[in-house]
Amino acid sequence: MQQSTDNPSVGDAAEPQAVTIITEVAPQAAESRPLQPANSATPAAACMSRKREVLLFDASLFPSLTAQLSAMKKYFEEPLSTSRRGERLAESTVATTERRILTFLGFAKLHAGASNPELRLVSDLVLVKRFFHYLENERQSSSGNQFVYCLSFLRAMRYLKSDSDTIKTVQQWCRTYQKAYERKDRSWQRLEAEGKWLAWDAVLEVLKQQRELYESSGPCELTRVQESQKYTVLLLYCSIPPARSKEYRELRVTFSRQNLATWDPVANAASNWLVVQNDHSRALLYLSAHKTSRKTGPNRIQLNSTDSTKVVLDQLVDFVCRDRDVLLRGNARPDTTDWLFLNSRGEPFGTSDSWTKYIQSIFKQLANVAISSNALRSSFVTDLLTSRNRPSDDLLAEVAFAMRHSSREQSRTYDQCRGHPEDRYQGRSLQDVLTQR
Repeated sequence: MQQSTDNPSVGDAAEPQAVTIITEVAPQAAESRPLQPANSATPAAACMSRKREVLLFDASLFPSLTAQLSAMKKYFEEPLSTSRRGERLAESTVATTERRILTFLGFAKLHAGASNPELRLVSDLVLVKRFFHYLENERQSSSGNQFVYCLSFLRAMRYLKSDSDTIKTVQQWCRTYQKAYERKDRSWQRLEAEGKWLAWDAVLEVLKQQRELYESSGPCELTRVQESQKYTVLLLYCSIPPARSKEYRELRVTFSRQNLATWDPVANAASNWLVVQNDHSRALLYLSAHKTSRKTGPNRIQLNSTDSTKVVLDQLVDFVCRDRDVLLRGNARPDTTDWLFLNSRGEPFGTSDSWTKYIQSIFKQLANVAISSNALRSSFVTDLLTSRNRPSDDLLAEVAFAMRHSSREQSRTYDQCRGHPEDRYQGRSLQDVLTQR
């Protein structure tokens, strides 16, 4: 990844740059190329690579814009609002909305001459249309990516109370991009050709390789601890239906003497916790800060030393009680020492992007495919639905609840192999499935 230093459009080089251009190598959009033949001599990654411009916009240089974004964030996140229609948005949704708007404002400043970008520019349809043309032709973004940008603009427009004709126009664009996205081939074969897919069996093989790396990490204490954390993360994703980025990234750890079946973090209700019994015989994953918490409520996942979750429990206890303290030595923030997973500075992974890059780096090293936690969710569900018989309704409901989804939403969102009537797990519980795998 290269950072551009030549940026005359932003202004004099002596002043802080509002827009930084990053040139990165990325997969080519699926709509613009065919699948590679299976016997092709050219690696798929080489055939699909392209350079694209990514705009990083620094809103802190514009105090009025910073205030506008802060007010919009409060508007969407506060539990009760007399001026807002509908329920509040998840923190992660607001964060991605803001990030997309900042990309748009970076475009407006760099390519459209907007000297003082403000939030109201999202209602300028001529400028927004130019931006979508830029996404499609310069960044070669997929229709799905353009669709989510449309949704972000709609949220900002509703906050700004833009006129109804403007909103209707963008809604029509949304529908157009959504239809194009739904017509796209989203099978696992296509994703594999794009370098965005790893079958669940291959995911489990990566887990095995990471365990071997951890167990053979040698005398260097820091290396052993880093490999231990990677193995712990993968073990959680592979032994429990894969979580979203936020749920494990924001896990905190505590110890308790009380019965874990009734444990409730009264003072920290909107947090995710790993609660370890003092004698290490049990642990509880308490997940209440997640995207669909208002619909599904908190998840309580029990880990016991007497059943098939013992492997996960033992590794978590080893990591928490022995390895994690080594990572904490570099932590200069006392208020974050109870976070379970830590970066190279001994601090929490601050953003979903940093966590995603961490997960991708593990798979890139061991499988040469940089996949995210969201891809792990798809791989798990697709593997479940592509066995010999159709899954039982009870099993689908159990998996959906564990992934904090309805059965319908789970299949619609994560099944990348629709139409394959298989399921070798008929009549088995979710725990039986995970134990066998």
